[in-house]
Amino acid sequence: MNRRRFILGAAAMGVAAPAIVPSVAKAAPTRLTLISVWPRDLPGLGDGAQRFADRLNAAADGSLEVIVVGPGEIAPPFESFDVVANGEADMYYGTELFWHGKSPAFSFFAGVPFGLTASEMTAWISHGGGQQLWDAVAADFNLKPFMAGNLGGQMGGWFNRRITTPDDLQGLKISIPGLAGGALRRVGADAVATPPGNLRAGLQTGFLDAATGFGPWIDLHLEIYDAAEHYYYPGFHQPGLQLSVGVNRDTWAAMTPQQQHLFTTVAAAESASASAGFDSRNATALRTLRRVKKVDVRPFPDSVLTAIGTAAGQVVAAAGDADGHSRRVYADFLEYRRRAMSWSKFSDQTFAEARLLPFRYT
Repeated sequence: MNRRRFILGAAAMGVAAPAIVPSVAKAAPTRLTLISVWPRDLPGLGDGAQRFADRLNAAADGSLEVIVVGPGEIAPPFESFDVVANGEADMYYGTELFWHGKSPAFSFFAGVPFGLTASEMTAWISHGGGQQLWDAVAADFNLKPFMAGNLGGQMGGWFNRRITTPDDLQGLKISIPGLAGGALRRVGADAVATPPGNLRAGLQTGFLDAATGFGPWIDLHLEIYDAAEHYYYPGFHQPGLQLSVGVNRDTWAAMTPQQQHLFTTVAAAESASASAGFDSRNATALRTLRRVKKVDVRPFPDSVLTAIGTAAGQVVAAAGDADGHSRRVYADFLEYRRRAMSWSKFSDQTFAEARLLPFRYT
């Protein structure tokens, strides 16, 4: 049937003929560069940037095209902040822990020792005013920040020395990041920051006595269990390490309202999915470490946690008094921590204790 006969036939049957619409060329996608601070082969972190990019590209349906570049491909990982702030790249994928030198306020949006758990961090940022404070800090550096997942609860780290009293921390050569490193130095340890790929070798050679690691899933991948005798808990140093995506504000302003809404929605979805992934895989990995690798898992004594907690409080308070942004963020963070603890005392904490009671559950 040719076009003329189809139209005439449709008219004779009282059916409206379809409109003949000229084809319109689809606009080229807006191309964005996402620079990751993590090695590409690091589970949950190295592949997180690509997963976020793939999710955004699929949802954008051709209007955005995110290209991921790894650490060192444009700039060293710790220069990612400046590269995105000045527009050489559009976004970074990492954690605000690395930008403490720009302003200590950033550390409060990553994780502080004895601070907020992963769920409490998400609640503070999403519903407790944290996002507005974070936006204000980042705006001074031409950045717009988003949550991109959370490592969740962690272990306290790998040790080649038994820790029974605070005195055992004296002279301890430990790899531990951020404010927690400052707390360990206050109690006499020799705290340093070590790249993930160097932790195992550092412990094997004696350059390190201990390393906090990243949690069972990543620690199992890094095979740290071959280089340390004891795996301590709890992870006081980062009770919930927040991952983040920082977007250049000029890039953000150039997006259409629909693209901004899409980006915000995808970031929230990725954050929830990544956090759940860490929880699930950490549980499986810890079982492997204990049952297969026969790792010695033991708790820190209360006296050790109390000493570190006291030092952590002093370090966090000092960071919270570093500049105007830090003072505002610290005051809000501290108040939210108080409220979160007053609730978790009656919810998560007591339930976790009740679930461990020796009753049959099959």
